[in-house]
Amino acid sequence: MIRGAGVMRTNAPPKLPEFTGVAHRCSAHVAITSHKGEFVAIVVKPDVIDNTTFVLRGKDTDDANTPIAISSVPPTIEVSNITEFFCYVDPATSALVYHSHGQLNDDFDIEMYNELVKLIQSKRTQIF
Repeated sequence: MIRGAGVMRTNAPPKLPEFTGVAHRCSAHVAITSHKGEFVAIVVKPDVIDNTTFVLRGKDTDDANTPIAISSVPPTIEVSNITEFFCYVDPATSALVYHSHGQLNDDFDIEMYNELVKLIQSKRTQIF
């Protein structure tokens, strides 16, 4: 389990639009290129925690070694080895902005999840 540094934040998190409970399930790469101004759900393996930014390295449906940055993460956050993040994709910067997260079991089948995400993105975009 990884924990935030607990450092006091010097800047307030950005005000996000209201989350209606609908988030596009996708890879981080697809999120920042195709869902600007929308909420997304991404599953990643957190690696490094910084004051207000997570640098996430892990399996992604597009490139397994691409670092992923999520900004405005609360400093006291706890995550598991595999965590689902709900983020807002800033339309101006394409940055992933933290909204919430859920811890998944360490035995979560990320390979199967990535295959399902690829299917969603390629064939069933009108449903998801």
